[in-house]
Amino acid sequence: MKNKIKVSIYGNKLSILGADSSCGHGAEDDCGGCSSKKSEEPCFSCHKVASKENKSTGDLFYSLVDFIELSDVKEKVDLEFIELDKNKIGGSAEIEEILERGFEAPIVVIDGIVRYYGGISNLLIYEDVKELLQ
Repeated sequence: MKNKIKVSIYGNKLSILGADSSCGHGAEDDCGGCSSKKSEEPCFSCHKVASKENKSTGDLFYSLVDFIELSDVKEKVDLEFIELDKNKIGGSAEIEEILERGFEAPIVVIDGIVRYYGGISNLLIYEDVKELLQ
């Protein structure tokens, strides 16, 4: 059996997503909020993750933790949140470069591969983990 899949979320727990009902990537037709090629539809992490309540990144992370805890992959996933600050970005030059290029946090890294930015989608992360476990 494969080791645990590591899911790292880089962001600021206090930042609020969805102030304008999206994550700031622009109109739905030109969304570039994820690197997933699973669908031609707009990125779920951009446009459906934030509710009218304007949830914080921390709220979304804890929602992900709860979602995974209730799933069939709970024993096979290692979730971590890495707080971004201006002096140190979790020791990752790759994440620092991504942010410098203008991509918005939170950045979701699954099994060492940057998968999404600008939001946290429980379902997309779960599907990616399931796929990697096969």
